[in-house]
Amino acid sequence: MRFDVLDTPNRRGQTKTNKQLNECFKFFVSKRLGNTGQQIAEFIERITSGMIFTKIVVQDDLNAYKVFETLNARGVQLSTPDLLKNYIFSVVTKNNDVSDHELNELDESWSEIVSQLGESNFTDFIRYHHNFQATLVTKKDLFASVRKIVNTPEKAYDYLHSLSQYAPVYASLLNPYDDWWGNQDVVYRGAKKYLEGFELFNIKQPFTVLMVAFHQFSPEEFVSLARYIYILAIRYNVICHLSPNEQDSAYNQLAIKINATEFQRASHVKNSELFRKLYPGDDVFFNAFEFHKMPSRRSAKKIRFLLAEIETYLGHETDYTKTTLEHVCPYNPDEEWDSYFGEGVNDIQDRLGNVVLLEKDGLKRSNFVNKKRAYLTAHYPLARQVATYEQWNLQNLNLYQAWLAKQAVETWKVTYD
Repeated sequence: MRFDVLDTPNRRGQTKTNKQLNECFKFFVSKRLGNTGQQIAEFIERITSGMIFTKIVVQDDLNAYKVFETLNARGVQLSTPDLLKNYIFSVVTKNNDVSDHELNELDESWSEIVSQLGESNFTDFIRYHHNFQATLVTKKDLFASVRKIVNTPEKAYDYLHSLSQYAPVYASLLNPYDDWWGNQDVVYRGAKKYLEGFELFNIKQPFTVLMVAFHQFSPEEFVSLARYIYILAIRYNVICHLSPNEQDSAYNQLAIKINATEFQRASHVKNSELFRKLYPGDDVFFNAFEFHKMPSRRSAKKIRFLLAEIETYLGHETDYTKTTLEHVCPYNPDEEWDSYFGEGVNDIQDRLGNVVLLEKDGLKRSNFVNKKRAYLTAHYPLARQVATYEQWNLQNLNLYQAWLAKQAVETWKVTYD
C-alpha cells in the first residue's frame, strides 16, 4: 500500500494545526503497519486502545467558545480562529443562498487573514478591531460581543470585509520593518521610530486607535498621532507603570470617536480630555524617572533605545542599534570600585543614571579617572555630562540622574494647544 501519494505539499501560510497533522501522518507512515489488512487493523487497534476521548455537549456557539477558551488556558491548543470562522460562515450561509464559488472565495479570504496575522496574534487583532466599533470588551467576552454585532448574512459579509481591510494594518503595526510599509505613502516612514518603540516595549494597547486612524486620517495626521501616543506610552507604560485598565478604556473611547469621524486630526486626540487624563504630567514623569531602574542585563536594548532618544534630543542623532551600554560603576564592581564608590554601590547597577552610551565597550572595570578621560572625548552628550563630576559616588549619581530626568521630560513631551 502506497501512502506517499497522500502526503500534503508544504504550502506557505499553512497553519500550525495542519503542520502538526502532516508531521503526525509522516510519523505513522514511517512505522511498519503491516502488509495485510488484518495486520494494519491490529496496528490501529493497538494505537486506539490507548486513546481517551472526552465529549462535551454545549447548548450553543457561545458556550462552545467558552469551552475552547477554557481549554486553551489550560494548555490544550485549540484554534480560536477556526471557531470564530465556523460561526461567521454559519451566519453567512444561514439562508442557504451562497454558492460554492462564493464560499471558496470567503474561505480564501479568511485563510489570508490568518496567514497575515498568525494564530498567536489573531485573538488580539479581533479584539482591537472590535474595540474601535463597540464598547471595550475583554477576551473572555469577545465572542459574545461579536455575535451581537454579526447576526445577519449582510453584517457577516461586512465583518469579513472589514477584517480583510484591517488585518494587514495590524500585522504591520506589529512589525515596523514589514515590506507592507514600502507600498504605502512615503510619509508613513515617519512613524517607524514610534512603531519600533511599541515593538521593543511590547506595547499593543494603542493599536486599536492606530488601526482605525490609518484609514480615517491622512498619512501626515497618522504619523503625528503615532508620535503623540508613543510619547504617552513612554511616560505611562515604560517609566511610570500606570494602570493598563484605565488606558484600555480611554483608547477604546478614542478609537470609537475616530471611527465615527468625531476626531479627524491627531490634535483632536491629543487635546481631548481622554488623552489628557492618561498623560502623566511633567512632575509625575520626572519623579518616576529620577530614581528609575531597569534590569540592564535583560533590558540593555531597551535602555539603549531610551538613552539614544535623549541623545538625539540633545543634538546628537543616535542609532541605538549601533551603540553599546557602558556602566560607569561596573555592574559587578571589584574591590577597588567597591571601596571607591562607597555607600550604595550594591544598589545602583540598574539605575539609569549609572549607564551611558558609547560606540565600544572597552572600559570594563577601569577606574573613574580613566573613564572620564574617555567620556570627554566621546561624541555622546550623556557621557560628557558624567565626565563633569569630580568623583562617581551615590550623591553625584543622584545629581546626574536628576539632570537626566529633566532631559527626559523634554525628550518625551506633548504640548497642548
